[in-house]
Amino acid sequence: MPLLDWLRDRWTHEAPKCPFARIDSSRIRLQSGEAPDDAPLRKGQHYFRLWLSEMYLKNDRQWGAAWHPALQTAVQLRFGDQVEDLTHVAGSSRLQDIGENLNRGVDVNHALTPLLPFNGGIVEFDAALLAIKGADDVATLLNVLGNFSNIFMTPQLSAALAVGRSVASGISELIGATSNELQLPLHQSWVETGGGGDAVLRAGYFVTIRANADEIDLGKLGVKGDRLYYGDSLDGAKPLTGFHYMLFRLERRSEYAEWDSLSAIREPFQRAMDELKTKRPRLDEADAYIQAAKVAALNAKELTSEVDQLRVPEQIEKQYKLRKNALQSHAVDNSVTTLSAAMKSAKSPAETIALGRAHAMARLFTS
Repeated sequence: MPLLDWLRDRWTHEAPKCPFARIDSSRIRLQSGEAPDDAPLRKGQHYFRLWLSEMYLKNDRQWGAAWHPALQTAVQLRFGDQVEDLTHVAGSSRLQDIGENLNRGVDVNHALTPLLPFNGGIVEFDAALLAIKGADDVATLLNVLGNFSNIFMTPQLSAALAVGRSVASGISELIGATSNELQLPLHQSWVETGGGGDAVLRAGYFVTIRANADEIDLGKLGVKGDRLYYGDSLDGAKPLTGFHYMLFRLERRSEYAEWDSLSAIREPFQRAMDELKTKRPRLDEADAYIQAAKVAALNAKELTSEVDQLRVPEQIEKQYKLRKNALQSHAVDNSVTTLSAAMKSAKSPAETIALGRAHAMARLFTS
């Protein structure tokens, strides 16, 4: 059974009622002094990454002895032309020192996804804090499952998905076979702005708490330094205690960073550039490699459809022409051969969006 289906079956049959809240940006204080980001993500223009910023386990059982905490998450989103599920498991070995820090918040800042493009559709996020009963072998099992789930954390995600689907199925079956109790559930669905509702995919912090509605005033929640606080004012607020909770953060970015990890683009680009450096360069072969790199970039599921799928092939073409012209005119070669270096001189995302996809593609393949 896919992990999302397994989680939702648990929600239906045994999930406790848990308040959910998005933390208002006026009640967020970052250690850097920067203003918190709460802007919505635009389809085809932005990337996002989900983090578990902090979690708290109240000392209501023998954590780390008879019971082991485990976090399961699943994100479902449009990835290229398909809808994909990205699953993640973390036990106490990955949730830093959780067993020794009960009754206080633990700064985790644990990445739950790689940087993902938001290219439209519905993004669904499910999370479950489980208490799993067993001896040390259960902790070992959770550690192994966590290692398997890391297959989804690679930047070149499209290459891992085929294997990852089998891993995700195995994770849900193995967790389902253990003796466990659902402590804290979360299910959220988000879409692009403009639909007339509140479920908009936007940056910021959100929290789920195992508490009755009359025990927590959600308006008194705040975040300081990735920790959850509670009080009338943020200055006078104290760390929230006495409840299980999970504090998440959705990170928004307009630009990709791990360019050289995209081997489907990097390798043909590098071959094209290297061919032009040989004593007797085969120009037809180099041209074919650079076309392959451009096509790979235009179809890269890891990139935003309205920005980086256009900026990357443009920069590849630019650097290739610089090297080719230098070869033919015996001039100084000022080209660069890595994607990260090439992207340093790329148009800004705003300039690319203003140009438009159709115009950008016409320029790429008619130049």
